Amino acid sequence: MMGQDDLTLAVTGQRLVFYDDATARFADDGKYAYTYEDGGTWLGLYEVMTDSSICITFVTGVTRCDLYVQADERLVLVTAESMRFPIKHIEHLTEIIE
Repeated sequence: MMGQDDLTLAVTGQRLVFYDDATARFADDGKYAYTYEDGGTWLGLYEVMTDSSICITFVTGVTRCDLYVQADERLVLVTAESMRFPIKHIEHLTEIIE
């Protein structure tokens, strides 16, 4: 498991790209955007928790928390249902999330 500070450093201001080319964007101001490979986007706010999870509250009011673990050199998102989604690569976030 990653510590809260390490996870915060790993995601804040970054764009995480998954193997299906979906992206999770974590802005410096706490805004979050998940964009599917087909272009649909969910917006919300994120909070990095002390247990290596990140909780997202979407604009719809839906909240979800996912665990982030380091597997060798790769960051992996683990859902509450134990589904694992490895991150293909991480890029610096250059766009603003509205």
